[in-house]
Amino acid sequence: MKKSVFVFQQHTLLYDDQPAHWDIRVKANSHLEEWNIYEDPLMLPKGHFTQVRHKICRDLSWLDTEGRRKVDGIWTHVELLDKGPVLIDQKGTNKFLFNFQGSSLKGPWLLERKNGVWIFTRAGEQETTSFQNESRSEMKMSHSPAKCMDCPKPPTVEVLWAEGMAHAWFCDACFEKWKKQKNSMSDIGTNEGDINKVRKLPVNVASKRWSEGPPTKVMEK
Repeated sequence: MKKSVFVFQQHTLLYDDQPAHWDIRVKANSHLEEWNIYEDPLMLPKGHFTQVRHKICRDLSWLDTEGRRKVDGIWTHVELLDKGPVLIDQKGTNKFLFNFQGSSLKGPWLLERKNGVWIFTRAGEQETTSFQNESRSEMKMSHSPAKCMDCPKPPTVEVLWAEGMAHAWFCDACFEKWKKQKNSMSDIGTNEGDINKVRKLPVNVASKRWSEGPPTKVMEK
């Protein structure tokens, strides 16, 4: 599970007949993941969904934007509705569980991509539990100290990433390959930018906890 911050805004084009839309932006490394929503998500009953448009926003100032702002040469008005921390869990690259901790946007929401379309849903207890069980099962299967996360070889490298909340083991070859892969929470950036600590294992036996056993070499970011 990863912790970040979000902003929830209503965005209106001035001097235009188009209706307002809602934006949710979540900080991911040096950019923002942005979802444009064309109906008020706070009015969605549990279990109902709405289609959203996903974009990458490289301007972090949107986290604090409110009032008049020019976008692509057009004057717009941005109303800041809510902001705060958010916990993010994921299953693969197409399914995310957001637990927003704002004053109005709060609780669990599911974001899932189906056939290239992002679907946003207010999650109930059943959906949340099902997602978390699937996610834990997937993590347990792939993140094991007994073998490399991406192949059957014994691990030679131990890694912490996602602000220390993710822990995995790799052989040297798979670790180098994994570092260069795109981060699963983003369309830009690689896993290497999300790493907190790396240590070479002195033997092909990994600890279950980072604190077990002295590392022979540690890289901290």
